[in-house]
Parts: sequence; C-alpha cells; structure tokens
Amino acid sequence: MRRALSSSRQGRGGLAVLALLALPLVSSGCITDLFKGMVHVQPLDAEPGMADAGPFDGIAPDHLTVDAVKPDHGPFVGGTEVVIYGFGFTAETKVTIGGRAPDPQSFRVLSPVALELVTPAGEVGAAEVEVDNGREVVRRPGGFTYDPVALDPASGPSAGGTLVSVLGRSTSFAPGLKLLLVGRTLLEVEVVSSTLIRAKTPPGVEGPADLAWSEGGLDRSAPNAFTYYQSASPKSGGMGGGALQGTLTVAVLNWLDRQPLAGAQVLVQRSRLYQAQATTDAKGIAVFSSAALKGPVTVSAALLGFEASTLVSFDARDLTIFLMPIPKPQPGPIGPGTLGSLVQGTVVFGGPTGAGSPVWGLVPAPKAGQVKRTYVFITSPSVDWGPQQPATTATIDWDGSKGATAWPYYLQAYPGSHAIYAVAGLYTTATGQFDPYGMGITRGVVVGPGETREVNVSVEIPLTEKVTVKLVGPPPDLIKHRLVLCISLGADGVIYRTDQEVIGDGPVTSQAFSRLPTFGHQPLLDATYTVDVQLQSASPSGLPQARATQRSVLPSSSVITVADFVGVPRRVKPASGAPLAGGTLAWASDGAPASLAVTTLTLSDATPVWRVISRGDVTTAKLPDPQSLGLGATWPSGPLVWSQWLAHIPGFSFDSFNYSFLSSSTWDRWSADVFELQVP
Repeated sequence: MRRALSSSRQGRGGLAVLALLALPLVSSGCITDLFKGMVHVQPLDAEPGMADAGPFDGIAPDHLTVDAVKPDHGPFVGGTEVVIYGFGFTAETKVTIGGRAPDPQSFRVLSPVALELVTPAGEVGAAEVEVDNGREVVRRPGGFTYDPVALDPASGPSAGGTLVSVLGRSTSFAPGLKLLLVGRTLLEVEVVSSTLIRAKTPPGVEGPADLAWSEGGLDRSAPNAFTYYQSASPKSGGMGGGALQGTLTVAVLNWLDRQPLAGAQVLVQRSRLYQAQATTDAKGIAVFSSAALKGPVTVSAALLGFEASTLVSFDARDLTIFLMPIPKPQPGPIGPGTLGSLVQGTVVFGGPTGAGSPVWGLVPAPKAGQVKRTYVFITSPSVDWGPQQPATTATIDWDGSKGATAWPYYLQAYPGSHAIYAVAGLYTTATGQFDPYGMGITRGVVVGPGETREVNVSVEIPLTEKVTVKLVGPPPDLIKHRLVLCISLGADGVIYRTDQEVIGDGPVTSQAFSRLPTFGHQPLLDATYTVDVQLQSASPSGLPQARATQRSVLPSSSVITVADFVGVPRRVKPASGAPLAGGTLAWASDGAPASLAVTTLTLSDATPVWRVISRGDVTTAKLPDPQSLGLGATWPSGPLVWSQWLAHIPGFSFDSFNYSFLSSSTWDRWSADVFELQVP
C-alpha cells in the first residue's frame, strides 16, 4: 500500500544551436557535465553544509524521506539544476515540483540518498516538491521557490561587462530602477518594459551573486540569480581569468560530453616573440609559463580523431577549448525523450461584443465563399523557431445558427512558459487566404512535461495598427528576402504569425506590415517588436547570405529602421582555384564591423577538419602544420569546404568569449558564405 507522508528530517541527511550552411557551429550535446577531476565536485551522499551526525548507528530509515532540496529556489522559467537529498530513492522514483515533472532527460537517481534534475518552468512563489518511489509518497510544501526574475545569460566572467536580459514575471520595472548584483549597481540599465531590462554586469567575485531591486516601495531579491566565474566557464568553455601575465592554463575537452582530452597537442603563439607546445595531461590541461607570455596570443589544439581548433589573438589567462569528435560517436541507447504536453480550453469573444457573445463582432460579415475562422496557437521561444502552423484541433469555424458562446480547442505543447493566442478573421475557401481582424492572448501559461493545461482565450483586441520596416544599406546583390515582424512577450515567447512574414525576390528597402494589435490592451502592455531580416543571393544555394535581428523594439513608432548590416565575407587568399599555401586563409568584407569571425574547414561530406574563432576585425588565419599537432603528415586529400561567418554581438568582448556565442541567438547581425578550398 502506498502512503503519503509529510516531509521530515528523520534519518540521515542526505543539473541554443546554430545549424547553418554545411556544418553546425554548436553541438547539441549535454552541457551540464562538470569537469570531473578538474574542479571540486561536492559529494552527493549527504546534504551540503550539514554537520556530521556522528558514527552511523546501524539504523537507517525504513521509509522514504526528503531532507533537503539544493538549491531551493530558481527562476520561474525553469532550468535550475537541483539535487534532492533524502533516503529511499529507487530507479522507479518520480518527482514533481509544483505539480510538474522535470524533463525525463534531465532526471537521474544518483544513489538511494540523492537524485538530480533540472526544474521545469513554474509559477512565481513557493512550490511543493513531491517524491514518489513507487511505494511511498513524500510531499515537501514550499520545498522549492520560483523567483520572479530570470537573468539571460545567468553567468559571466568576474571582470563584469556581460550584457544580460532581466526577464520578469508580474513585475513592474520602470525607468530609474536600480539593480544590484552582490551589492554593486548594474551598468547601462535600459528598462525596455515592465517585464524586461537590459544591462551589463558590474565586476564581481567568483561564485553566485544575488540580484536585488526595489519595486513599488518594496525591496525584492533573487538569490544566486547570476554566477561569476574567474576562469573559463565550466559549462560554456572559452576565456576568462583576466589579462594574460606570464601563465596560460589551457583545458581541452570533448565538445559532446565535456570530458577531458588527455594527450591533445596545444600550440601557443605570440607573433614572433613566443611559441611553445605542450601535451595535455590526464585532466586535459596544459600550463604555459614565461615572462614573454603576454597577450594577445593565438592557441591551437588538436587530437587525432577530433576537429582541430584555433582561437586567434586573445588576451586571457585561462582558456577552455572544445574539440568535436570525428566522426561523431555512435549513439547509445535512446533516452526517454521529452514527454509531450497538451493545452486545451475554449475561445470566447469579449471586448465590444461582451464576453461569451455568440457573435464574433470583431470579424466582419463573410462574403460568398468566406467563413469566419479562428486559429489558436502557442508562442514560439524565439524568432528562430519560425511561425506556428495551424492545427486542425485548434481551427474553429463560426456557425451562428448554433448559438454557441464558447468554442473548444486543443494544442500539442512543449514544456516551458508560454502564451496562448487566438487570431480571428475571414477565410476564403477557394484561395486559402486568411485575413485577420482580431486576436486574444492569455499570458503566463506554464506547461510541464506530460501535463494537460486548461487555458481559455478571450478575443478582444482589434488588429488595426500598421508598422513599416525600412532597410538602410543592406548588402548589395542579396536580392532574395524574408522579412518578419514578431511580437515579443518576454519570458512568454514570441507571436510569429504567418501573415507577418514576407518572402520575395528582388531588392527591398521598405515593407509595410498591417493588421497588428494595439499595444494598449493588458496582455500587450509590456510587449515589444522583433524584426528579423534575412537576405540571400539569387544563386541556387542562396549564398552568400546576411541577416539582421532587431529585438526589443518599442512599439512607439510606426517606422522601424534596420541598419548596420555586417558585410558579406569574400575570399582573398587563397584565390579561387589556388591551393592552400602555408595554411593561410584570408578574407575581407564591406559594411558594418563584426564582433566575431568563425571559420570552419570540412570535408565535402561535412566531416569537420578545423575550426578558427577570432575577433571580428581579424581577417587572416594562419593554421599550424597538421603534422606538428600530431594530425598526420599532410592535409586531407581532395577539396575542403571553407565556411566563413561574420557576426555582431551586442556588448561582446572577445577576451571573455565562451562557446555559447557560437549560437545565432546571441547575434543581432551576421553574414556568411562558403568557398571551395584546394589542398596541395
């Protein structure tokens, strides 16, 4: 028999992808693994910070206990790595937080006294933690607290200067707001809306940092909202530790599983003033020391069976390099996967028509061959996900003869924090054209894995507004275009309507978007626009290409100007048809400057060969001889594919680079092209 128990302290105390062109820039592998053997790892058989209870008396609890949840709080968007301590955990154990299960892929029973998970999104405030081992159930009321803010990113170097977004839920951020991180004021604070702030972090001390602010006369805080790291980030790799002053520590890890790579060759070069090479030890580390070792330096790392990597001209004393396996490892047993979720409810019409009215007053009377139709959607996490497509289970046609006042729908959903929105208009049967006239939005819909949520939507916002997007100085010869105007709802995602996406051929300098909502209604008071412009050449491959994404645009103007396009890269050396000589690659571009340049060499089948990461103003990469790094006597035979990206990242400093900056979600402007490269 199963029994529900209240939690006690009886017994012993006890965790974004850029897929472009021929090769992804970022691995989708797990990023939660610690540097085992490289950094201290807290033992998981006891609650951290608890004093030793003395010699074990031979009596263990004969029932399930939950003694601690560490950490016991985190942002409402989820994603907090949590360890639960207690006794009686088995392979059959299940956990919910606030009634929502974590993603099964993040859940792991470590031992009978500890398990780990990544929290699902949740409602702000205290949430009950429930543990069920198949025989007993323990509930810990208030065992985890969801904070009302989330920082993105949630970590950065101790030198400060990390550009962060502060996302709020039910907050009332206003101009003049003062934000403190470990008692230090955040810099360049921009209050975008009542639920969104952009700012830069002040310098800090390695470790977690509390965020504090005053709102409505009350002091509020989010403990451990941000983590400073002194060296390179243990999850995202890259650079850290401050300016290089005689000692450089390089860690080389497998990109997919973050395990140390012993035996990798590491080459450090400082112009002609310094050059040294070393082999990584069992922990994947190589240390270089010399009075001549000052920045900027260039570091290359290679290991047979992995993609080689070069980071060009940086000034930092700690560097973590990720190497991609070649070929990718064969997959093991298929994991449990993410449980599908369901959102269902009804659509009603309010506003001028009155809530629950049988008349869709915002939609004009249909003409012959037309019907009144409403589509229901769930928001996308970002503009990169593309528009939501109508689902037959969330497509509603009006039939006034039946006198209905509410119309049911249901949608498949993915876990997280979302909004559900309905768009009502006229559908022309013969052409499939849909003309929207009104919409409704329900915010703050938190969905857990495998959960079914009841969400009702009231259509009461007229679609009467118009916005014009103007392009200034787009790269010439890129005449295929795709322009998108989304509505951003902060932590609730973006509204990406198919009718707000314009695709066409030929040059474009201006595009009007109509049938937009007025932002004076409650669900949209803190909303902003996101403009996404994608330009391509007329070639069959669509290359070269350029993109500009303008986020958090306030809806205060009827004209949005998109400028400062990053210039398209063009090859300089070797020239087309010429062989690679001396390992030197050179490129050039016109237009706005880039923050980051990423160069990849692959075989024709996309097998990775070499990756170069450099400052945006660097236009040359000189690759070491493969033989010197233990990669064989020559370059691979046959042609190579040279892919070149140039990206602009707001607030970016190359000397604090980490691998998360290889995701296009951090870029606001970028361009790319691909060239064939002949090898001797």
